Amino acid sequence: MTTGSHASLRASWITPRSSCSIGASSGHRVVSVPNRGKLGRTVMERICHIDDVLPGTSKGFRYSQFGKDDIFLVNKSGEIFGYRNSCPHWPGSTLPVKKGQYLDGESRYIVCHGHGALFKIETGVCIRGPCLGGKLIALPIEIDKEGNIFVVNA
Repeated sequence: MTTGSHASLRASWITPRSSCSIGASSGHRVVSVPNRGKLGRTVMERICHIDDVLPGTSKGFRYSQFGKDDIFLVNKSGEIFGYRNSCPHWPGSTLPVKKGQYLDGESRYIVCHGHGALFKIETGVCIRGPCLGGKLIALPIEIDKEGNIFVVNA
């Protein structure tokens, strides 16, 4: 399973925008997934499978049945990164103009379409726009050996 601010977890209360079942993947790092239960311990729930977020794409997820995506995942060359869907320039303001459009046209940067800000996929640091130097809120994610993506304590 992969760990760090990039990898993945899906809590039972997170609903994917669409069902997951796209192509095959390769080259993702594998780490073990802890599951310690309640009372402030590490909690991990499955979000989706790595095949659902193909290289060069992003995918959003939401906590409720209605409304905006609360978190999103980006696959950059087989490495998965997770962030909260909130621009640091205007907290609570969502990034995409359309669902699932978290990346620029070349899939090189995360983009806030409302403010024109660009963020590095690997770090979430703003490199252009009104929040220059600010950061997206990274999510600790993990990927198990079967390719399931989890978010830790989201």
